[in-house]
Amino acid sequence: MEDTSYSRLRWQCRRGMLELDHILQEYLDQQYQSMSLDKKTQFALLLENADQTLLEWCLGNESPPAQSDNKMVQEIRNMSV
Repeated sequence: MEDTSYSRLRWQCRRGMLELDHILQEYLDQQYQSMSLDKKTQFALLLENADQTLLEWCLGNESPPAQSDNKMVQEIRNMSV
């Protein structure tokens, strides 16, 4: 079971790229309180991807292979515009 606590997810949003840090942390800060446990788990799993992959997805340069990830990435993308 993934640790879906706010502090753990916030820490995992700290990546090697400042722009990616900002995008992920903004999404988490704005959405965490209203996220279901399943969605928190999905976000934790999404954060297991490599920084460059996440950045490409969040910038819309590439799409995640899984439909569930694609939906969450679209939400993240919409929030960071």
